Amino acid sequence: MRIRLPQPLTFSDDHVGAEFVVVKRGARITFRGENGFGHYHIRNFRDLPWIVVPQTKVHATIFAKPPAPAMTA
Repeated sequence: MRIRLPQPLTFSDDHVGAEFVVVKRGARITFRGENGFGHYHIRNFRDLPWIVVPQTKVHATIFAKPPAPAMTA
């Protein structure tokens, strides 16, 4: 899931961001930057205002196998 905070946060590695990917690591929840790097902890995350960013997923189209050619005698 991808989320967006109303205000960007600055982390100790100088990463600044407002959009994150939520990652469940065992019992913990961490956040990756929107570029997919880093594992960040956002203190009091559940108390902050945030929204889910809708993601468009394109699924592969699967076609049925063509029928086998008829055997001629």
